[in-house]
Amino acid sequence: MASSGPTATPLLTEPQIEVIVQRYLREMARFEKTASAVADRLRRELRAEGHLRYMLSFRAKHPEDLRGKLRRKSNDRDVRYNFDALMEIGEVVTDLAGCRVVVYSVPDEERVTELVRRAFALPDRGDARPPPIRRPSGYQATHTLVLAPEAQDDTSIRGSICEVQVATVAAHLFNELEHDIAYKKLGHDATAPETRLLASVERACKLADHVVEQLLDERARGRARLVSLSDPAELRLALEQAVGHPLTGDFARLFKMLDTVVDPLTAAALEQLGKPNELLARGQAEATKLGLQADDVTAYVLGILPEYKAEFALIAAHWRGPKTALRRAIQSGVRRGAKIEQTTGSNDDDVDG
Repeated sequence: MASSGPTATPLLTEPQIEVIVQRYLREMARFEKTASAVADRLRRELRAEGHLRYMLSFRAKHPEDLRGKLRRKSNDRDVRYNFDALMEIGEVVTDLAGCRVVVYSVPDEERVTELVRRAFALPDRGDARPPPIRRPSGYQATHTLVLAPEAQDDTSIRGSICEVQVATVAAHLFNELEHDIAYKKLGHDATAPETRLLASVERACKLADHVVEQLLDERARGRARLVSLSDPAELRLALEQAVGHPLTGDFARLFKMLDTVVDPLTAAALEQLGKPNELLARGQAEATKLGLQADDVTAYVLGILPEYKAEFALIAAHWRGPKTALRRAIQSGVRRGAKIEQTTGSNDDDVDG
């Protein structure tokens, strides 16, 4: 058995590497067209998603990069990198055609990866869809091998493999630095200060990933607060998220009332009415004074009644069917408010439905 030490004979000789590189050069146009075709299809799929921000690039591997990779793999004793196998261009080195999608956050990395695996046919091989790569070196990305989309006007790329890499902006920054400094060792091996600084970049990039994810989550919550609530279920969810526990009551009635007097009815608009927990407490206290058993919706309505007493009384007066507990609570609350105003000398009109 050959020694694995520094004096071991490489799996590939320099003349063999040259033959493989020259063979690739003759076929390089096919990989350029493959990468371009995959990028075109991927761009359409990403645009259809609508909400994603991304940067998309593609390329065929530079011949000198292939030469360097063959030398490294030969010295690493990677048995897959033998001359006969490598002469089947694209079967062992699967990133000769490549696309890269750079996104803002790790959740977006996951979403884009799933999109890639839905949109493309995958080659029948075990390494087509590996799990996300998190190497000890700090490299972070998700790779997927896809087949070039079948084009009616070009059969030359049929069956060609393209590697699609998806990474966050922060991870991409580190990956590129690590690739040049520690992996390819351009110019010289990394010095101790370079290694130390690269480790600092890795920590900063991981922190950036974490903070960006938090920022985008907060941004999404902010957008959601400005979207109109379209039905009682969305209203209920918004209020339950605000108070932190399930709520009871007639949310269909509450939605109709609020949708009439609050325009637009959004989570942000609800916040303008007051903190839901405080409104519920105020309403429960008012229900006790009125001698009523109040569910959460009734308590909430009594809590905001001073702001909308005329509107709510008018709406309740026109409800069809029997007089519900919520309707009685509104009318009792309005009457009690009117009596208090008269006692304190207020000139406001008494509105009683």
